[in-house]
Amino acid sequence: PFHGGSFLFFMNTKQLFLMILLFILALVVMTLPVWIDRALPIMKNGINSAGKTFEDMWVALKYIADRLSEDIPKLMDKYL
Repeated sequence: PFHGGSFLFFMNTKQLFLMILLFILALVVMTLPVWIDRALPIMKNGINSAGKTFEDMWVALKYIADRLSEDIPKLMDKYL
């Protein structure tokens, strides 16, 4: 007895919301392979550059630590 889209008016908002949610979920699942193909290289690059920055930071920290471990005894000799 219902026409095309009019059955939506006979559903309460909760059911409508659930239907929309399911529809969106289905869309996401269907387009997931595309998303993954797009996202993977970006994520790989992101991880690589993050790793690079981490290495650079580590080198800098080691350098600072070395400098400090040299300078602190000198300072202690000077002032103590």
